[in-house]
Amino acid sequence: MENLPELRRFYFEASESEQATEHLGKILSETTDTKGLAKAYRAAYEALLAKHSLDPFFQFSQLQKANNLFFEAVREDSNCVELRFLRFSVQHRTPEFLGMSLQLTADRKHILAQLPIQIDTVGKKTTIAIAEFVRDSKRCFPQEQRRLQSFIDTLKAE
Repeated sequence: MENLPELRRFYFEASESEQATEHLGKILSETTDTKGLAKAYRAAYEALLAKHSLDPFFQFSQLQKANNLFFEAVREDSNCVELRFLRFSVQHRTPEFLGMSLQLTADRKHILAQLPIQIDTVGKKTTIAIAEFVRDSKRCFPQEQRRLQSFIDTLKAE
């Protein structure tokens, strides 16, 4: 997919910056790919629009849109660890009472199993960022956190 390095960079910045979210939307509008990972980045963008809005109705609508796009994206490419991470990160930040965080456990397990296998696909820098996010999410068991830390340390030492 074209613009993938730029999408990755701005996604990580967008959770804290409305300006980065706007730039992410601009990149996505120029992306011709509409399947799998591209759809997951579109879903994440929709969720970020909700995060930066003050209107609760808009927020809920955007989160529903994001949830539906993630469902389609995973159906198209369920093995993609980056796609599953994007959904995990959005659901992690979504209030659980909304009922839109039901795949956290499945995505965490998938990420833990597939991340070491898909390093070449995702890239070392993004792999480390994903591993650090999942480790710091407090959604892992202690042994999973230790395994992730060891994995991160190994990657950084290379």
